[in-house]
Amino acid sequence: MHLLYPLKTPPYNNRNIIIATMKNRIVHGVAGLFIVMSLLLAHFVNINWLWMTVFVGLNLFQSSITCFCPLEKILDYVGVGKEEKNN
Repeated sequence: MHLLYPLKTPPYNNRNIIIATMKNRIVHGVAGLFIVMSLLLAHFVNINWLWMTVFVGLNLFQSSITCFCPLEKILDYVGVGKEEKNN
């Protein structure tokens, strides 16, 4: 078994792929927004805002290695991608 990814993968169907893609796009969009925002703040307000860019970059790097992304956990908690049950 590989250390980062297990050999057994969950069953995928079109809905699972669409939800994973939607969450991935949200994570990348928020990360890009934070990076641009921190660069603008560093230019116009204070150079120390560049530390926010470093934090976002390190978080993206660690999530690529560990497969743990705090924003994905937040999206799961608020219900992004959960299907509604109509009985």
